[in-house]
Amino acid sequence: MSARHALIVALLIAVACAFASFSQLAKASANVIVVSHSSYRDALNDYWVFGEVKNAGNVPATNISLSASFYDASDNFVNSSNTAIAGFYGLGQSIVLLPGAKAPFYMLLLPQSGTANFDHCGFAVLFEECASKNMGFQVPFSQCARYQSGPTENVNVSGAIKNTAIVPIQEGVNFYATLYDSTGTVIGYGYMYKEENLLPGEVVAFNFQVTTFYLAQAANFTLTAQSANYAIEGESNGIVIPEFPSFLILPLFMVATLLAVIVYKKKRTDIT
Repeated sequence: MSARHALIVALLIAVACAFASFSQLAKASANVIVVSHSSYRDALNDYWVFGEVKNAGNVPATNISLSASFYDASDNFVNSSNTAIAGFYGLGQSIVLLPGAKAPFYMLLLPQSGTANFDHCGFAVLFEECASKNMGFQVPFSQCARYQSGPTENVNVSGAIKNTAIVPIQEGVNFYATLYDSTGTVIGYGYMYKEENLLPGEVVAFNFQVTTFYLAQAANFTLTAQSANYAIEGESNGIVIPEFPSFLILPLFMVATLLAVIVYKKKRTDIT
């Protein structure tokens, strides 16, 4: 082999090694981060923290837990707290956060934790990579209705969910609602477990309440859902309906859900 040919072979080997090294660096991974949070100290010095995590990676993540460290105005450490992203009641399974998906969290610290000195906080997020979930749900209709009840603001989350899988959903469905103020800051979090089987193509209604102690009113919301084996095809989001009397909530919810089911059945008829 001539010196020229040897040089060409050496260059090709170097290029191959460089590409192999780059491929290893570009390996797919999960990356769960806190994208938004807010805190509130109520009249009893209870300290509420609401926030939202997002999987900014390209691999699903599960067993997500957060550790928050709280500091005073001089940046001195005061205390810490931990929480986990809600899982499935009774099944011992954690939520699976798909790439690009978000989920809410909250923490509540009592006065004996030194809340009177809290000024700001930082977060550390732990998680594990896991297998993905099949897409098996759609939310054809959802809404949030705001109404006042004493010193707190209650938000009623309602809508309908459809089983888009080709098999029955027998594990029940978990709903996660995140409330935002007009600036997009998280100010509330709600969670509901609906223990109901869904046949393929079946649409059922859901309805649960979220309470927030913030002075700022909820303006927008996102809603996501999961079962043990299936996830929603895309989170539902919208605007919170302005305050109206609480006795109207149930009738309006029933009417809205009925309309959603009628529209869904009409679409199926048009397709067939």
